[in-house]
Amino acid sequence: MRLNLILPILVAIVGMIVWACLALIDTGLNSLPGPLATADALWADRKAIFPALGRDAAAMVLGFLLACALGVLSAIVLTTYQGLRLALAPWMTIARMAPIAALAPLLIVSPCPAFLTLLIVTTVACYFPVVSVATPALLATDKSLLDLFKTYHASYWQQIVHLRLPHALPQLMTAIKRAAIYAPMASLLTDYLAGALAGKPGLGRLLSEYFVGQNYPAIVALCLSAAAVGVLLAGTVHAITAWTLMHWHDNENGQA
Repeated sequence: MRLNLILPILVAIVGMIVWACLALIDTGLNSLPGPLATADALWADRKAIFPALGRDAAAMVLGFLLACALGVLSAIVLTTYQGLRLALAPWMTIARMAPIAALAPLLIVSPCPAFLTLLIVTTVACYFPVVSVATPALLATDKSLLDLFKTYHASYWQQIVHLRLPHALPQLMTAIKRAAIYAPMASLLTDYLAGALAGKPGLGRLLSEYFVGQNYPAIVALCLSAAAVGVLLAGTVHAITAWTLMHWHDNENGQA
């Protein structure tokens, strides 16, 4: 095995050992459960934890895909129409800076179904990072190549598909990876706030119930499971983008 596989595994093993030792040292109300106690709590409460995480994961993936599709389409439109781009650019910057925690409560208190709320917040949170990076990347296409396409009478969509999008692919993949990080944050935070603020079924209500019952192993199990869902999505997107750029961009192969 290569070092880039062995070393992360060793770090994980050391981390588990340190976690177990800290749990043994803790003499409080079992506020730091060990790995075995956490695993037992996850299995015991699987019928409550897994459905909530499954709903979050579905909203997370669907919102991420919608945001990527809408973001790229919006970037193409903004690239084509300069007036529209100039009119919307300041507002898109402001929307991108708006925190997720400020948007989520507005939808949580609305009569929208819980899954639709998660989907909307996740889509909005991922949309602006994609469109804000994709638009300047499409605009930065080499003008000499654009003139060449015009010389050969390439259509508008041929320029987009065969020139602008491939040219912007590295920056676009960076934006997609960033959106993959925002998606778990948006979905999990919204579900938590829905339970904590509105009493709706979800992670927030589960965490409140576990905290009241001093079920600390279940709290740790729920938090680690939620983190694992986010890491799985971000890791999958990172692997896909690395594989895609490896066949297009020399820097991904370590070449100059």
